Amino acid sequence: MFKATRARLTPSTLIATLALVFALTGGAYAAGKYVITNTKQIKPSVLKQLQGHNGAPGATGPAGPTGPAGPGGPQGPGGPGGAKGETGPKGETGPKGEKGEKGVKGETGTTGFTETLPSGKTEKGTWGVATMPGSFAGGALVIALSPISFNIPLAAPVKATVVGAGGKGAGGACPETSELSKPEAAPGNLCIFESPITPNVQGVTPVNPENQEGGEAGKTGTLIEIQPTNKSEPVFVNGTWAVTAE
Repeated sequence: MFKATRARLTPSTLIATLALVFALTGGAYAAGKYVITNTKQIKPSVLKQLQGHNGAPGATGPAGPTGPAGPGGPQGPGGPGGAKGETGPKGETGPKGEKGEKGVKGETGTTGFTETLPSGKTEKGTWGVATMPGSFAGGALVIALSPISFNIPLAAPVKATVVGAGGKGAGGACPETSELSKPEAAPGNLCIFESPITPNVQGVTPVNPENQEGGEAGKTGTLIEIQPTNKSEPVFVNGTWAVTAE
């Protein structure tokens, strides 16, 4: 029991206990001789024996109200970049855009230089001759001449065929689809078309000026010899031509 009482003694309770004892047993005398008002008045060794042990901790009280939020801390450093994600699915085709404005027309290019007419290619032109009375010696016309020159030379001479006044091609050298207004020629041929109006014309003969061969055109063209019906009358004749390289 003494031990239990000793365990509950503290400096405060000790002072209170001594005061009560002195009050009950002649407190007036004690007050005149020994009045204990501070634990320092007690001998340390005695005070140590009188001190009790700390009691067991009491039960945890209820939690107090949450305090106000503290100030925000400084921003932390950025984290490392994440790994590249997978490629997403292909999106749907968008609507057709509006038609743009018409562009500016470009300049016409230059034609490359061609030494000879390419195989199977055709070039075309016109020809004609007219004479007046008294323009030839003695007043009598023996023959009239009309040259045909090729803009692009041929690689070799070709056959020359004359289609009568206002006539159409009969096939072969001069296709059936050819005529005065639409001159055509088969490959390796020159077709000469006469106009329907041919006053005082007896015959039209092409001559190769390079070798004087009749019925032929040279590499650069041909020369048309025109014989008049009446040697004392003027001559007027014209037409078109087409030549196709072999």
